[in-house]
Amino acid sequence: MPPRTRQKQKRQSTTKKKKDKEPETPLSDLPLVPPSDHARIRRLYTARQTLKVMLTARGYGTDTVLPPCTLDTYLQNFEHYATTERLVHIPRVQSVVGVASETLNDEELVVFFAISAAKLGVKTLRPMLAYMHTQHLIRALILVDNDVTPEVRSDILACRQKRMPHRQWIEVFRLRELAFPKVQHSLQPKSIKLLTLAERNAVLDRYGNTSKKTIHLQCILLRDPIVRYCGALPHDVLRIERKSQTGGTAIAYRYVTHNPRNEKIKAMFNTVL
Repeated sequence: MPPRTRQKQKRQSTTKKKKDKEPETPLSDLPLVPPSDHARIRRLYTARQTLKVMLTARGYGTDTVLPPCTLDTYLQNFEHYATTERLVHIPRVQSVVGVASETLNDEELVVFFAISAAKLGVKTLRPMLAYMHTQHLIRALILVDNDVTPEVRSDILACRQKRMPHRQWIEVFRLRELAFPKVQHSLQPKSIKLLTLAERNAVLDRYGNTSKKTIHLQCILLRDPIVRYCGALPHDVLRIERKSQTGGTAIAYRYVTHNPRNEKIKAMFNTVL
């Protein structure tokens, strides 16, 4: 073996040992915004308000857990809000819609506020996963200020791909992504609905052949902002109503998927990016 490869193997082994020895961040020590940083606190308040609107549209009850408040009261009592809302359990008040009703039993959603200047690392994510496992929680939402590390992305993808009952569906939103509700944009269609299982099966039977895995629907990616806002899962169907100058109202359907090229579906996809 050449000496360079030996040195590289030694470096890799030492780095692995250091990573294993690094202590994990407990949930009680999640990073917080300094009280003097008013600009980031305002962004956090805006994201908090948008988060309430988004989760209410998904069918969760947020008023009891995230009480309404003004920006002035939030700035004055920020330390109280930051400590009490560091980890929040939000119950579901409406029935589960879409693929989640058959794949996920998400009667409760946990929201982690991990706001810091650094990226979200594995040391902070692993206690969250352990907490979800002990509390038997399946769905979680992590609110961060910056992006996440590649290790965190791979761990979240691995949790999504697990089989039940060990499957966990974790979403990560940045503060700038929750600057305003996506459905309230002027260019966004006003009526976007996530279909139930019965409605989805009726649409798929009408516009495809499920036995041959042939679906003649336009595809929308899972990473699309409106798909993430609605909380849709793969194989869900969205019903979109747009205003038409000739027909009054135009109805379109979109099939949610990871990547049309990797899907085992023989169809002529028109991907919406």
